[in-house]
Amino acid sequence: MTAPGTTSHRDESPAVRLEDDGPDLEPSSWTRTAVVTGGAALLLLALAAYNLTQGEPDASLSEVWRSVWSTGPTDGVIIEILVREVRFPRVLIAVMAGLSLGMAGVTLQDSLRNPLADPYLLGVAQGAGFIVALNAVYPELTPPLPLTILCLLGGSLAAALVLVVSRQAQNPVRVVLSGAMVSLLLGVLSTVVVLLAPQARASALFSYFRFVIGSLAAINWDSVGTVLPWFLVGVPLTLASARILNLLQLGDEAAAGLGLNPSRARLWLISISMVLVTPFVAVIGPIGFVALFAPHMSRSLLATNDARRLLPVSGIIGATLLLGADTAGRLLFFPVETPAGLFTWIIVGPFALVLVGRLGKRAT
Repeated sequence: MTAPGTTSHRDESPAVRLEDDGPDLEPSSWTRTAVVTGGAALLLLALAAYNLTQGEPDASLSEVWRSVWSTGPTDGVIIEILVREVRFPRVLIAVMAGLSLGMAGVTLQDSLRNPLADPYLLGVAQGAGFIVALNAVYPELTPPLPLTILCLLGGSLAAALVLVVSRQAQNPVRVVLSGAMVSLLLGVLSTVVVLLAPQARASALFSYFRFVIGSLAAINWDSVGTVLPWFLVGVPLTLASARILNLLQLGDEAAAGLGLNPSRARLWLISISMVLVTPFVAVIGPIGFVALFAPHMSRSLLATNDARRLLPVSGIIGATLLLGADTAGRLLFFPVETPAGLFTWIIVGPFALVLVGRLGKRAT
C-alpha cells in the first residue's frame, strides 16, 4: 500500500535511499533532536502542572494527582471538582489544539513551500468562522449537525474555493494568494452576518464574539470528547506524511521524478490540515500565530528541515505556546480572565512580525 500522492514504483536511486534513511545521517543531529524534544516536553509538563495547581484555590501536586486519577472523592471536594472537571480538560484541549496547530503549520509551509503559510492564510479558519456566525445568528440556515461537523464543512468549502480560484494546487504562490483573498471575503461575510443580526437574537452574538477572540474558558469534558476522534485521526496521518513533505521540499520536478504527484500530495496534505485544525476552531475559536511561529522556532532549534523531526517538535512547541497563553490569560489578571487568543497575539505576535521582517530581507 502506497502513501497518498505516490506511485507504487520504488526508485532505488541514491536520492531515494537518502530520503528513506533521513536527510541527515549524523548521530549528533539525532542527539540534538532528542535534547530539543525532551527539553520542550519537560517545559510543557511543567507548564501543565503549574496550570493545574494554580488558581483559586491553589492545589498541591498530590491533590491534582488524586483528583485526576482517583475514581472516588478526595479529601477536598472543591479541589476535586476544579481540577477534574474544569482545569484538567482545559489543559488537555490546550495541549491537543497547540499540537495540532504546530503540526498543521509545518504541513502547510513545507507542502506549499511558503514560510508564511498557516491554516488561517488559506481560509480554513475563516470558513469555519463564517459557519459559526451563521449558526449563531441564523441557525435555521445551517444543517442540523454538530458544530464540529459544520466547521469542518465550512473549512473544507473554503479550502475548495481556494483551490478553484488558484485553478491548480501545483503553484504554491497562487494557492497562498488565493487563500488570502478567500479569507478576506469570508471575514467580510461573517461581519455582514453579525451586523444584520436581528435584535431578538443579539444575545447569540456573545458566543460568536468569544469564538472570534479564541477562548478556552468554556471547555469541559464534552469539548474533549468532541475533538478527540479528529485528533487521534489527524495526528497519525500527519506523522505518516513526513516523507511526502520531505519530497515536496525538493521541488515539484524532483518530487515527480521520485514517484510523487505534487498536486495530489498537496490536496492530501491540505485535507489533513483541515482535519487537524477545524475541530479545534469549532471548540475554542481561531488562535493566531501559533501555526505560523512554532514551525520556524522548531527549525531554528533543530537546524534541519526534516519533517520527521519538525512535526513532533513543532507540535510540542505549539502546545507550549497555547498552554502558556491560556495560563497567562487565566491567572495574570485574576479574577478577570483574558482570552488565550488575545495572549497569542500579544506574546507570539511580535516574534512573528520579526520573523516576517527577516524573511522579507532574505527574499530581497
